[in-house]
Amino acid sequence: MNAAVFFAEINDPYLLEQFAYVPAYLLEGDIISSIITIFTSMFLHADIIHLVSNMYALWVFGDDAENVYGRGHFILFYLICGVGAALLYTFTTHDPYIPVVGASGALFGVMAAYAIFFPTRRLYVHIRYVFIPMPAIVYVLMYAAFEFLYTISGVNPYVAHTAHLGGFITGVVLSILYRATARPRIYKTRKKRRYRSFSV
Repeated sequence: MNAAVFFAEINDPYLLEQFAYVPAYLLEGDIISSIITIFTSMFLHADIIHLVSNMYALWVFGDDAENVYGRGHFILFYLICGVGAALLYTFTTHDPYIPVVGASGALFGVMAAYAIFFPTRRLYVHIRYVFIPMPAIVYVLMYAAFEFLYTISGVNPYVAHTAHLGGFITGVVLSILYRATARPRIYKTRKKRRYRSFSV
């Protein structure tokens, strides 16, 4: 769906303007259109690099999280994490008129779920010129910590870092509750040599 929407954007760039989420509209009371664009913005991407990097993260973390939640629950979980990302960003942004697009907020929730359900799963992380193995929970917490540091330092102001944190927090809460109440069977899926880029 993300790829299909992106190719639609190429044919009609106006889709970005029309269906991106603008926090100011929610703050001004335009509830209906804001709710719609919160969901539509999750499937829009600014450029091909934005799309590919997000879909790579979904490939790395999403299938195992889906195995735990089940397909229907996973889709619901994904969307709720996107909503949590949008809401935290809405109440923390310094310029609510800047449109927001991308699946990153929802994906940070998926990453949180992966860390909770598969904390010791080994990931190979690119740091400088080498790939370093580390447990999933270490990688995900490190990534979240960097997003927090970006937020308070003002680095990369055109990236919605608080949206990433909102998705992450939502994913943590939902996954802890799901694990405690539904007691899902966590499948020991075949380990894969998956690489995530992280530069310091």
